[in-house]
Amino acid sequence: MFILINYLILSIFVVNIIVFFHSAGHYVVARLLGVRVETVSIGLGPRIFRFGRDETTWKICWIPVGGFVRTHAPTAENPAYARHLLAALSGPFSSALFAFFVFLVLFAVEGAPKISGGELIAVPQSIPDSIATAMRTLLWTWQVWSPKQMEVLPATYDTPAVRMICLAAIWSSKFGLINLIPLPKFDGKNILRYSLASMTSMETSELATRWIVRALVLFAFLFISYLIYIDFMNTVIDKN
Repeated sequence: MFILINYLILSIFVVNIIVFFHSAGHYVVARLLGVRVETVSIGLGPRIFRFGRDETTWKICWIPVGGFVRTHAPTAENPAYARHLLAALSGPFSSALFAFFVFLVLFAVEGAPKISGGELIAVPQSIPDSIATAMRTLLWTWQVWSPKQMEVLPATYDTPAVRMICLAAIWSSKFGLINLIPLPKFDGKNILRYSLASMTSMETSELATRWIVRALVLFAFLFISYLIYIDFMNTVIDKN
């Protein structure tokens, strides 16, 4: 029971670290580009308390996992679609950047994974080699989604804390990539909306984005239903 609680606390801590760097990217870039940040939420769910500063409402919520940054939507009088697009892209970019630097420091200090004698070991690298390996590892995390394959890299290291840091980098890179999908509550929806608005109009963009998101949600539902059906049929056939 104690181990389970420790694992839960560490998991919440890792998730919050990932979300922090992702949200920090949105906030910093939005402020630098002059895009007004309306809300910064630390945690999710009902708020405990809030305070305002520089036209931004900061709030602490009851569920201590995650958070978000909400920027002011562009208007017809002040569209600034390019700035809003960059602010939307900055979250996924920050997630990837955080993962890259974690891999870089990890490989430079603890060593990069290498197969030797049929075993995976950590081999120290120079800074230039660590940069190249970190970039390759970042690309690898975008291609590998099997839990068993993802466990290979953290298993290279003996220290639980180092494994947790490595896992945080893996999930940060995936979190950034997943957020590019134009689905509700994802950055991809705003990225698509502002990209279309810069080429057409906000009204056309809103309509097109709405239908594209609906189509993707329907596709995701049908795809998941198909996977469940295949898994169910395989299970039934195997039992028979």
